Amino acid sequence: MVNLPVLVKFCYNAFERTGRSLNQRDEKAAMTQDRRDGDIDFAKGLACLMMVFGHTGFYMGICVERPPCLSWTWILAESSVALFFMATGMNVIHYVRHNENKKGWGPTRTFLITNLALFILGLSYNLNRQSLGLMDLFQGIAAAAFITYIPFRRKWPSWAIAVIAIEFFLIAFAPNLTLDDTVTSGYIVVSTKEFIQSLNPNYAHADLMGKYLTMMTQILDIPLWKRFLFVHFSVLPWTGCALLGGLVMRHARSRSESFLWLLFIGALLASLTFPFFQARHAVDYFFRGRPDYVLRHVGIAGIIVLGLRRAYVGRGKWPKWVEFVGRESLLIFIAQWVLIEFLTIFIRPRVSIISLLLFTALIYWLMTMIVRFFAKKRDKGIDSMSYVKKWFGIQISFSIIAAVLHFGIDMPGHTNINLAHLFSFVSAIAFAMAFPSLKTVLKKNPRARQSMESKPLPKR
Repeated sequence: MVNLPVLVKFCYNAFERTGRSLNQRDEKAAMTQDRRDGDIDFAKGLACLMMVFGHTGFYMGICVERPPCLSWTWILAESSVALFFMATGMNVIHYVRHNENKKGWGPTRTFLITNLALFILGLSYNLNRQSLGLMDLFQGIAAAAFITYIPFRRKWPSWAIAVIAIEFFLIAFAPNLTLDDTVTSGYIVVSTKEFIQSLNPNYAHADLMGKYLTMMTQILDIPLWKRFLFVHFSVLPWTGCALLGGLVMRHARSRSESFLWLLFIGALLASLTFPFFQARHAVDYFFRGRPDYVLRHVGIAGIIVLGLRRAYVGRGKWPKWVEFVGRESLLIFIAQWVLIEFLTIFIRPRVSIISLLLFTALIYWLMTMIVRFFAKKRDKGIDSMSYVKKWFGIQISFSIIAAVLHFGIDMPGHTNINLAHLFSFVSAIAFAMAFPSLKTVLKKNPRARQSMESKPLPKR
């Protein structure tokens, strides 16, 4: 059991010397920096690439064949979630610092509207992933960003923010410590094997959609507040990752950085004391708040962002490519699903670590080409009102079509669901094209392009 009073005292003593004060040298550099931080974009890009690697392996059937490398691929892929949320927290601090001298409600209002729009417009992505009613990726990011914004905007002491993050993790663990793994969280079992086999039209029992919809119906029976807090990309534990990312932004390359190294290495070691959790069924991906899962990936992600914050220089072709992936993460999230779902159906690669690496490399290349194409289109027209009307119009129109097909029409063999899935891809792409234009309008800076060139961190 965790002795919370001792933990609070330890955190307080570790951060008391710095308290509310930020590292002055880093603060001055951040306030004078007009361009993006390369290490944050690199962290986001690395998280995206790790995520695509995991999704590709899942759709190829690596979870069915279970090669010796499965545990390592699972750890590598799932670390992407904690890493991306930490990078989100770092971006929040970047915004707070940029607007620190602006008094009043203005910066908070802009930040709230932006994340509320992300929360709502991101439902196009939920429609595509058939997760309406759950906290999917963009709802989780929006909620974590705004919750993280509050203590840093108010300049709470770092020890208090660290304690809140740890408490978020502990609360997230509570419902998962009592789960009975033999009944897969108490919900209908949709095995990964059935998921992969159902991609083959010759599979005799390929009613994956029916089983998946049944599973989602049972998950949606969970009270809304529990779904908001505990299911999928929920507030807990992922907001804790964003808060820790903010602390990294605040204290990296300062005297108190050593405590963060101790915290992340300690989390990684503590994860070894719990039973190893690895998804066995589709439903397990919605309940990942297991102690070993969260501690392990918080430790890995924290070590990565601290290392990048301290040493990243951003020189060379490959780092710049990863930064590009991070800057364009919104488009990446959509493009990867289009490619993975369609290519695994038509190519059907063999399941091995070599084929996984080669197939993932193909996905990376095609994904980069597609995202560059759409990014150029966006940057050419993002300043014009016709651009805003066009892409928001496409998003709304195709979202309505997909919703009507999904909920209002019943066709044999789930044909209506499959058609809704196709139409929702268009809606999701339009969302990724439209949302940056909203950010530009709110910032009142029409020339603030999404694809601004990253800048390496200033040397100490």
